[in-house]
Order: sequence, then C-alpha cells, then structure tokens
Amino acid sequence: MYAFQSVTPHIWRMQLWYTVMPVNVWLVREDDGWTLIDAGAKPHAEKLIRAILTQLNGWPLQRIALTHGHVDHAGSLLALTQAFPNAQVICHREEAPFVTGEKRYADLHPDHRSYRLAPKFPPQAPGVHFTQIEDGDLVGSMYAVYTPGHTPGHVAYWHQTDNAIICGDAFLNILEISPPLNMFSSNLEGVQKSINLIGELNFAHLLPSHGNPILNKGRTQARRLR
Repeated sequence: MYAFQSVTPHIWRMQLWYTVMPVNVWLVREDDGWTLIDAGAKPHAEKLIRAILTQLNGWPLQRIALTHGHVDHAGSLLALTQAFPNAQVICHREEAPFVTGEKRYADLHPDHRSYRLAPKFPPQAPGVHFTQIEDGDLVGSMYAVYTPGHTPGHVAYWHQTDNAIICGDAFLNILEISPPLNMFSSNLEGVQKSINLIGELNFAHLLPSHGNPILNKGRTQARRLR
C-alpha cells in the first residue's frame, strides 16, 4: 500500500517509481491544512490521490506547489487539480509557461551537448492557472528558494521550523549525493550556482526528489559539491 511516511515533524514523504528512478512526493502539515510539493508522474495519479486523502484525514489540501515541471514532478497535476479543486496551484513564474505549454523545454538550447531527454517532455498541465511565485515568497510555512539551472524556474522549499529543504532536483541522492543529470538540465552553470546557494543556507535536512532524505548532515553533504 502506498502511504506517506513521516520525515520531520511537519514533513511526510511518499516514494514512487517512474521508469528506473524513485520519485518523492512531499506533504507538509500547515496550521491551515496541508501543502503538497510536486505531483509525481501521470501513472501515479490514482494511488497518489488515495494516499493524500488518507494523510489529510479530513483536513484540506490548501496548496499544490511544484519544484519544476518535468514529467515525473508535474505529470499528475491535472488529476490532482480535479480531485482537489480548492487547492492553490503554485509554481515559479519562470517555470509556469513550460508546464502549461506556452514555452517548450525543446526550445532551450544550452551550450553543453548532453541535454537530451528533457526536451522530449510535453507540457504537463495545459490550462492550469498558477499562482506564480518569486524567490523568497512564503508558500505555506516554507520559503521559496529560486534555484534555476536544472530548469529555468526550478525552486526549492525551505522549511525553517523543521530545519529542512525540499530541494527538488537541485541534488540527487541515488547511491550518493550528486548534481542533477546533465541530460535533463538546461543550464549547467546555473545548476552549480544553485548548488552553491543551497549550501550557504542554514539547514540540517536535505530532502531531494530522487533518493532518500539526507537527515542531520544535509548541509554538510550539499557543501561537498560546491
């Protein structure tokens, strides 16, 4: 049975699988209900909705916030907006057009030649209306941290009370901590700048979208990649 598991006092994780990679989806307990971070892939929709409803236990899902718009992070977004029509849908202003189809990842032309797979991703949520955020905006109990590079509008979410950062694909933790894969990342210089930026923040727990959480030593591990 798919279910969310507690990671920190206010943050729960559910791990799903998409192709050959584990994908994490996060629920954050707020004073006014819950915030969902990322939406998994399209095949996850039914099991994800069931698990969310179980975890909410009658409380409202107030927000659905994306780290970015790739298929494994936004694929179930349309289904989730239908299941939770009152939830505010949130994305960085630079990323929202790629999720709705106004812009295409295929039109990004980075200097490096290894950008291969992300351009094939279609828009995941045409017609969805986003609340568009900027760096430093408050999303529920978390601060948005603008971390472009993997995609133009990638963001991480900093939960200062829990001393944790939900970092999306700014880092991977498959076997060990690493940058995101070049074949999916549109700006490698931006990737490194965002890694450096996160390493300067004050936190203990690094919660990536792929792989296990790095608890207590998250900042130390992140700073290894500066």
